[in-house]
Amino acid sequence: MIFSAFFSRLASIFVIMPTPVMGASLIFAASFMILAGIQIITSRMIDARKTFVIGISVVFGLSVDLVPGLFKHAHPWIQPFFSSSLSLATVCAIILNLFLRIGISKSVEIELRPGMDSSDKIFTFMEHHGSQWGALKDVVYRVASVINEFLESVAQSGISKENLKVRVTFDEFNLDVYISYKGLPVKFSEKQPSVAELLQDENPLPALSSFLMSKNTDSIKSSVNGEQCRVHFHFDH
Repeated sequence: MIFSAFFSRLASIFVIMPTPVMGASLIFAASFMILAGIQIITSRMIDARKTFVIGISVVFGLSVDLVPGLFKHAHPWIQPFFSSSLSLATVCAIILNLFLRIGISKSVEIELRPGMDSSDKIFTFMEHHGSQWGALKDVVYRVASVINEFLESVAQSGISKENLKVRVTFDEFNLDVYISYKGLPVKFSEKQPSVAELLQDENPLPALSSFLMSKNTDSIKSSVNGEQCRVHFHFDH
C-alpha cells in the first residue's frame, strides 16, 4: 500500500471498478475488521483502563458521523485525522493506550501450603487479579495451572513442608511467577515421560507435573541458596 501511494496511476484500477462492486468489497472487508476487533477485545479480561480506552475511542469515532460539523474548526494540519471515524478512533485508542500505560506494572503475593490449599484458591486468586490487570484469559489459566501443578508436585514429593511464597508480576507484555520455599529443588524436564516410566515409578506425579509445567511456560529458571529454593516461571503476554 505504501508502494502504490507513489504511483497514482495504480489508483485508476480502483476508479474503473463498478460502484456496486466497491460497496460489496467494503462490506466484506469491514465485516472481517469488526469481527477481528471483537475477538481481540473479548480475548482479554477487561479492566477499567481498557474500558476507558475502548469506550472513549468508540465515542469519538462515532462523533464524526453523528455530528459532522463537530471538528470543522480543527487545525488544517490535523484535519485529516478528523475526516474519518476510523482514523479518529484509531488515533484516540493509540494515544489513550500509551497515556494510560503509566503505572501498569503490578505485583501481588500469596502464600500456599502444600497439601492444604486447593486448586480453587489458586484459580480464584489468578482470575481475580487477571481481571483487574486485563490480562489474556488463556495466559491467566496457564499461570494458575502451573502454580497448581507445582503445589501438587511439592506436596507429593515431600520436598518442602513449609509455606510457599508466590509472587506474580504483570506489565502488559510479560507475566512472571516467582516461587520461593525452603527445601529441595524441583527438577524440570521437557521430555514427556512414557507410560512404562510412569508405571515403574512409585511416585509418578512429580515427573508428570514437571513435564506439564515445562509445557505450559515459555521459560523456567531455578536457583538454590542453601535451603532456600527459588523458581521463576515466565509467560509471554
